[in-house]
Amino acid sequence: MLLEQSESFSVFGGCLIAGLSIGLLYDVLSLFRLPFRSVFVDALFDVIFYILSLCISAVALLYWHDGRIRLYALTAIALGAYLYLRLPSQLFRTLARRLFKICSK
Repeated sequence: MLLEQSESFSVFGGCLIAGLSIGLLYDVLSLFRLPFRSVFVDALFDVIFYILSLCISAVALLYWHDGRIRLYALTAIALGAYLYLRLPSQLFRTLARRLFKICSK
């Protein structure tokens, strides 16, 4: 019983990290999107984001949970992405926009 609980905490932590990675991926791809003002480019980067976030989720589930999909693992991925977008994302975006403005001058 104790081994199952520790495995569950490990899976939850690993999937939480995967969710944080997905949040970071979103911000990094939004940086590449900044110089372009096109609906096509936005759609292209959205597709790239969805494919890469699916890959991150699949690898996380395969690595930490042997490919078994459980609700708490999916919840941990969503929670990780939410926490990233709520906490460090604003700082990252502000710094990135300032850097973009400096480089574009």
